[in-house]
Amino acid sequence: MRFAITSTCIRFMLAIWLLLLLALIVSPALGGMRRAPSSMLAWVSGRNGNQEIYMLDMTYGDLANVSRHPGRDSTPAWSSDGRLAWAGWHEGNYEIYVLDLESRQIVNISHQSGSDYAPTWSGGGWLAWVSDDGNREIYTLNVIDRRLINASVYTGWDDFPAWSPDGRLAWASVRSGNREIYVQDRAARSLVNVSQHSASDTAPTWSRDGHLAWVSERDGNPEIYVLDLESGEPLNVSQHLAWDGLPTWSSDGRLAWVSARDGNQEIYVLDMATGVLTNVSQHPARDTSPAWSPDGLLAWTSDRDGNQEIYVQDTTTGILTNVSRHPAIDESPAWLPAW
Repeated sequence: MRFAITSTCIRFMLAIWLLLLLALIVSPALGGMRRAPSSMLAWVSGRNGNQEIYMLDMTYGDLANVSRHPGRDSTPAWSSDGRLAWAGWHEGNYEIYVLDLESRQIVNISHQSGSDYAPTWSGGGWLAWVSDDGNREIYTLNVIDRRLINASVYTGWDDFPAWSPDGRLAWASVRSGNREIYVQDRAARSLVNVSQHSASDTAPTWSRDGHLAWVSERDGNPEIYVLDLESGEPLNVSQHLAWDGLPTWSSDGRLAWVSARDGNQEIYVLDMATGVLTNVSQHPARDTSPAWSPDGLLAWTSDRDGNQEIYVQDTTTGILTNVSRHPAIDESPAWLPAW
């Protein structure tokens, strides 16, 4: 028997094919597929009675507990290929755990007797963290071949690791007698003190074009400094007597940080191209822990509703949305990168 294929049938089949193709392109649940910008946001939540890592799919609104353990979990950090690392107290000490979104497996990758925390990913498959077994050291792990390296190799204090886009590793160290920012180039086998000041320098963070910002107390109070790539001199970009800290770069070169210049902690954003500094949180409550999405959304922790919640702002429109919406503590947002 022969069937006639009508134009209506053809249009129907074409529509189904297009919907399937669109689902493959945009679905963030498919491991290995390119995810939509700003699609995945992780944070720490106490909504189960203990600190867990939650992941929100911003496209579909799906919220999932991904750590699933009665211990304490903190400091989530994404890799560019969709792996999520965090510090978890699951085995009697803090260890670094990694969730693979494709396999949904959670693996302890630090296996140290001391405390391991503050994981951070490079773009090339390396994971760095702080390990404290009596002294704080910076460890790095190649997640492909599982090479574990003590990058700092120092008996004193090392903390705040941060990867550059080209694979250099910055951290704060007291090896010069005070807290300084050091940058390690593994290819050149060099370690350089880039802050070079007797005051405390901590919390380095890299921009996509290689600028390095950190917190310095060289003016008698914590300020945000950025290393000028041409002169090699650090520049004070916060320029205020109040406390400034927790700097973080957007993908287009804006710099956000927390400032107490209004008498409470607010989120400020500096446009490095124009020099315009803007208070984007604008609330008498406490706002902290800013984190940029790949396409310019800014998340942070705020207690403006009477408890700590995760808010996300579209910095183009100024629209601010509470995405955690729970009376328990929600903190430490982290976005999935797009590169």
